[in-house]
This record gives sequence, structure tokens and C-alpha cells, in this order.
Amino acid sequence: MRQGLAFLVLVVLAGCNGVGSASDPKSTFDKFSRLLVQNLQPAFDRNYESSVDHSRYKRCVIGSEAAVDIRKTDSLISPFLATTEVHYSYTVYNELTQEWFEWPGKIIITCAFQDSRWVPKTYNRYRYNETRKQMVADEVTYPVGGSPIPDHEDPWFNNSIKDAAEAAVNAMR
Repeated sequence: MRQGLAFLVLVVLAGCNGVGSASDPKSTFDKFSRLLVQNLQPAFDRNYESSVDHSRYKRCVIGSEAAVDIRKTDSLISPFLATTEVHYSYTVYNELTQEWFEWPGKIIITCAFQDSRWVPKTYNRYRYNETRKQMVADEVTYPVGGSPIPDHEDPWFNNSIKDAAEAAVNAMR
């Protein structure tokens, strides 16, 4: 009886110190990342329909799997950073060759754990470079929800990530 009671007390104490609780950054990021990825395709579809030159681009297809990475930082404001890596592809019309081709890429979205919740901060976009035969990063790290830089040719891309991030944040509340 005493051993059973001692075990029960340990289980209750473990629950009280945050192990497995909703504010545990590692356990909540997996859920947050899944929500983010689930919301990317609908966001891309909405923004594609309203703002993309359909004679040059076809629908962007978002991969359903995501690679996640979480690491502890020394920051008091953001004690954890995490990334979600998602692959995508869309078909682009090449005016020189008069042909359609698949254009694969990936997005790495960086989030910070602040005030017991995940906040999307930035994203990097990687596009396949035919000459190098590898993914090459854009030279800019884009803010999630920030205004696209003036010469950014795909504002719908930025808006799609912003919309998906907002949906994931709202679903976690």
C-alpha cells in the first residue's frame, strides 16, 4: 500500500513539474509543426488562386511530411528555437524553351518558444538550381508575416506561409 501511494505521489509530482504538460516546448512543437504543415497547402491554394500568373505557374504542391529540429538556447526570451523543413514543388513555364518543368524546393520555418507558446519568426526558401544540381538558398531570410521585399517575385509565397503560421498559432490557443 505504501509503495502504491509513493508511486502515485511521484506520478502527481511529475505531472506538476511540466513533464508532458501543454507548456513543454518539445511536446508542443510536434503538434504545432503538424498544424503548420496541414495549413500550408490550403494557404498556398488560396493565395495562388488570387494572385499568381496562371499562364506561368501551376499549383504549388506542399509535401505532407516535415522534418523538425528543436534546440535549447541561452536566451531568456526565447529559451528554445525550432525549425520545420517542408518540401514543395510547382510547375513553371519556361518562356525560352516553351516547356513546362517541375521546380522543386524546400522551406525552413524557424520558430521561437516565447511566453509558453511557439511563435513563427522567419523562413528560408531553397530552390533547385539546375546548373548546380542542388538546392540553393535565397539570399534573404524572410520574416513570417513581414512585408515581402519589393523585388520579391512571389508575394503569394510569403502570404501563404504567414497565413499557415497564423492558423497554426490560433489552433494552439
